[in-house]
Amino acid sequence: MSPIRHNCAGVSRRDFLQIGLGGTLGLGLCDLLRARAAAAPTTPAAKNVNCIMIWMDGGPSHYETFDPQARMPRRKFAALSAPCPTCVPGGAFQRDPFPNLAQVFR
Repeated sequence: MSPIRHNCAGVSRRDFLQIGLGGTLGLGLCDLLRARAAAAPTTPAAKNVNCIMIWMDGGPSHYETFDPQARMPRRKFAALSAPCPTCVPGGAFQRDPFPNLAQVFR
């Protein structure tokens, strides 16, 4: 490889052709890419989608609220009321945490 030259002294024909063809191909590539982008079908802009996430720590988990654990000793769950039967076979809700929900599913 030839060293980098800061002036025209000692520039060979090969160096001149490499630089000239590189510049010409670079300019031609810009036109080619611009034409390809113009010919490409335009897609509609994507719609913005909003998502609101509410994270509330400290509430009872799903298996503590919808599974009254009828087989567990009553003293362990003394604060909970008896399960409320629903129209769903085998389903029951606790009356204390969700009194209106138990009425809907009767």
